[in-house]
Formats: sequence, C-alpha cells, structure tokens
Amino acid sequence: MINLIGAGPGNPDYLTKIAIDTIKSSDYIIAFDRISDDISDLNKDIITVSRVDDVVEELKNLDNSKIISIMASGDACFYGIIDLLKRRDIKIDNSIPGLSSVQYFFNSLQKSYSKNIPKSVHGREFDFSTLEKDKTYSFLIDRINNANFISKNLDSLGFKGKLYCGYNLSYDNEKIIEINIGDSFDEPSALGVVVTEFVD
Repeated sequence: MINLIGAGPGNPDYLTKIAIDTIKSSDYIIAFDRISDDISDLNKDIITVSRVDDVVEELKNLDNSKIISIMASGDACFYGIIDLLKRRDIKIDNSIPGLSSVQYFFNSLQKSYSKNIPKSVHGREFDFSTLEKDKTYSFLIDRINNANFISKNLDSLGFKGKLYCGYNLSYDNEKIIEINIGDSFDEPSALGVVVTEFVD
C-alpha cells in the first residue's frame, strides 16, 4: 500500500492527526530532506530523497505488500507531486491532505483567501501580463523566481500595490516581509510564498 501524505508547511506541529497516525504505522517513509528531519521522532524507517525520480527508484526496491508512505511538503495535491507520480504510473492508494503554505500564510496575515488565485513560479515560467489588477494572487516561489523577481516583473507591467512575502513559514525563524511593488530586498530564504495586494 502506498500513501501520499501532505506534510504541511514544515513544522510537524501542523501535521494532521491522520497524517501522524499513518506515519507511525508505516513500514517505510520516503521523504524529502527537510521533511525527513522534521518527522524523525515519529518513525525511524525514513528513506531520504531529493528528487521525484529518487522516489520512483526507491519504490522499485521496496516490498509493496508493506505500508509505504511518501511525504510531500504542504498539500501533495496543491502544486505537489501527485501528478508527477501518476505520470510515472505510481498507484497511490491513499492521499492524506496537509495544510498548504498558502493556507498557513493567509492565516498568518489574517486575510481571507476565498478569492485568492493560486499560482506558482517555483521551477516554472510565468506570464505576469495575464494577471488582473482587481484580483489577489499567491505565488509559490523558488531561489530564482523569488519575491524580487515577482516585484520587478509586476513593476515593469505597471502594477502598483504591495507584496506580502513569507519565508520559513511555521518554523521558529519564520519571516514575513511587506514591500511595495518595484522594491527589492535581501530575501531570507530560497522558498516561500508571495501574496499580492494591488491598488489603482
């Protein structure tokens, strides 16, 4: 049996109870670097990987009659690895949701995300000219396509307003920084979430 578990925004305090119970009862856990450190108190049989291809290779070597759980950051079905695994013909028996970093960040900002339009520039190209000035967007970012990258692109297209930038969300070293569109700053981490607040 293969479970896909959303690990939440990072801090294991945000794991759901069903996720914790499944981790504890699993024969094997396949987890990405940061997650494997965070859940090591729950299960010692952790195989640490750094790429989706590594997950696929590890699955080939494991006894599929055992309980195998794959840990994915945030929610595995929100810009997560579920589609990549399916494209590689990996059958997921059970997908357990996790709290996405976007959900966490909007709650930290105490802003409603009911009308938010989620996007990702994490390892992806993006056409910022498709954005509408009367909408709110959230972006998953990476080392290259980061908050400064978003700020510069939005400014070049004439967007005005603010960006809320969240890093290391849910951890003790969490940082939330507010900037004006067009500004730049030294970003404290390679991964994070950016939320737009456009004005006329």
